[in-house]
Amino acid sequence: MENRLGIKTIELYVRSIDKRVVVSDKNGTREINPISLSDDMLEAGDQELKILINLETAKVQAMTNDLFYTLSCGKQEFEM
Repeated sequence: MENRLGIKTIELYVRSIDKRVVVSDKNGTREINPISLSDDMLEAGDQELKILINLETAKVQAMTNDLFYTLSCGKQEFEM
């Protein structure tokens, strides 16, 4: 599904030792830093993009260049 930011996927590795967030968008794939994590919310960001993800509802609030977007995402979970 297309959105104004061009985000295709957001992959969360929150249960691993090295917590990380990988964002795929129209420009490729990049990793952004997790800032905080609670039971139902994850905040991550870098100099260009900041995201707040509700882990229960898969709603994403994204901020870039002083613009604010709300995205509804599909949710898939996988554990090893």
